Amino acid sequence: MSARFPAHEDMLDRVANALTFGEGARMLTQAHVQSWLWDRLPRKWPEEEWAPAVVAAGLLFDRLDLPRYAAIARSDTTRSVHAAWAENRSRGFRAGQSAVRASGVEPPETPRLRWGAVRGLAEETAFSRVEWALEEAIVDGALRPGRPGAKAVAIEVTERCLAERMIPRFLGVPLRDLVPAPASESVELSRLELIWRERLGAWVRGTRAEPLAAWRAEVGPALMEAPDLPDDLPVTAAIEPVRWLLATMADGVTLTERGYLPVALVREATDRFDWWPFDGRPRSEADVIEVVALRELATRAGLIAKRGKHMAATRLAHALKDDPAALWRRAVSGVAEDGFDLAVAEAAALRLLREPDIDWKVAKELVPVLEGLGWRDRTGPLYHAVAYTYARVTRAWELLGCVVRSGPRWVGGHQVEPSVTVLTPLGRVAAMQLLHDRALGPRSNPFG
Repeated sequence: MSARFPAHEDMLDRVANALTFGEGARMLTQAHVQSWLWDRLPRKWPEEEWAPAVVAAGLLFDRLDLPRYAAIARSDTTRSVHAAWAENRSRGFRAGQSAVRASGVEPPETPRLRWGAVRGLAEETAFSRVEWALEEAIVDGALRPGRPGAKAVAIEVTERCLAERMIPRFLGVPLRDLVPAPASESVELSRLELIWRERLGAWVRGTRAEPLAAWRAEVGPALMEAPDLPDDLPVTAAIEPVRWLLATMADGVTLTERGYLPVALVREATDRFDWWPFDGRPRSEADVIEVVALRELATRAGLIAKRGKHMAATRLAHALKDDPAALWRRAVSGVAEDGFDLAVAEAAALRLLREPDIDWKVAKELVPVLEGLGWRDRTGPLYHAVAYTYARVTRAWELLGCVVRSGPRWVGGHQVEPSVTVLTPLGRVAAMQLLHDRALGPRSNPFG
């Protein structure tokens, strides 16, 4: 190629190495080519080299008899992505991601798997396998990106790849990285199960914060399957406050000038659920901590949504309203969001699964755990943030029948019985569900 196109000699050599890392043309796939053209080239090379590099890539693909890849290099899509990168990096990144999605070779999410931003060896190998399978489906005509039914075909291809059975060591995945570890090196696992065991292993080993590491190791093997919700647990009664709220918001309500729920609705809630042990009547949502917690929980779970001064039940809420168990599970997902909230909820779930909280000591016990995870509070002692979040999380659990509080009891100015916060049988299911989702969900953190 250099002899035939001497003016491009240097660029041909650089592009060939950049595309194949010196490993030859067998490294090339559509996903890999697109990633280089639409992300690594504009992100790492000077702008004045983008066009010459694209020309060289097209020439190389022609010589290798890869017309599809040559067409991608010379496409309007590549030019528009580079134009976006020339404006600014964030716009270029978004344009590249949009182009990848439209190409049809990006592995889709399936009902059983969401891909992580951080992927272990088993997951990365599976991701690459799906990219290749999607490209094959496009070449064969079975998958036509952008056409009706394309998403269903892509999911079917992905699930077929994830069902393939592999011996972990053939992929280079050490057995020690998997939890639970296979009984022997010759055991075959599906790619999906390998991903789950790899994620669970990363979660169990992903912290040195004591006692969190020991707590994770203790429950880890039990998290491979989502916990069952036995029929004899009082789910219908536990979810009643949420069902009532969704029923009252079926057609929406108008919020007050300060953004609170209508006073009449607040008073109906306190009468119905005995949430007002004081004289008189509540004057605002802010007066009733249970109503505040209920609204926050339903919002985080995606069951109600606010638009301006209007708040109403969502389509998801309408779809789940007649299924108490499914609605309860969905509401449980609203106990904590990402970040600090989720870290506190996870640690609290692990701690309460072991034994009850006596006199609110758990909040103090969780401080070194959160510090070990790298959390800090620049506004004051971390304990204040931990205690506030722990109280909010356990209050939400209490609304869903997951937690029971008792005490303290005082006699003559002296405490004779402690306060006790304990997980109910429903609460143990909720705690295990939270940990299951946390451990086996998509990873965005290389430390688990």
